[in-house]
Amino acid sequence: MSTAWECGRLGEEIAARYLQRRGYDIVARNYMPKIPIKRGEVDIIAERSGVLYCVEVKTTCLRHSSENVDPPQLRITRAKLHAMERVMAYYVRAYQRTGAIRYCAISVCINVHTRKAQVQFLQDIFL
Repeated sequence: MSTAWECGRLGEEIAARYLQRRGYDIVARNYMPKIPIKRGEVDIIAERSGVLYCVEVKTTCLRHSSENVDPPQLRITRAKLHAMERVMAYYVRAYQRTGAIRYCAISVCINVHTRKAQVQFLQDIFL
């Protein structure tokens, strides 16, 4: 993994697999509305038991075993949460979806040397 983009893509793949193993259906990845609205993208839209899960994935790749970094989920800003809400409002209208929506985050910390990842699923980040 040489770039932040590659690290982020790997984190999103790990997050999607994590959700699937726990019974979530992945409805969309990197979803952006087809019409131009203020910037916005949702990393993963998943569904389980009729509930839509809007998931922001934040990934950190640790290059040194002694590296100490803040948890990735701390990089989720208020502006990002509002963007997620706008995108999901468009999504439910465009696909005529009804029911509950839960806003969540998945934090992925990847150790580049051991090739192991720690995953934390944070539900209801948008209250």
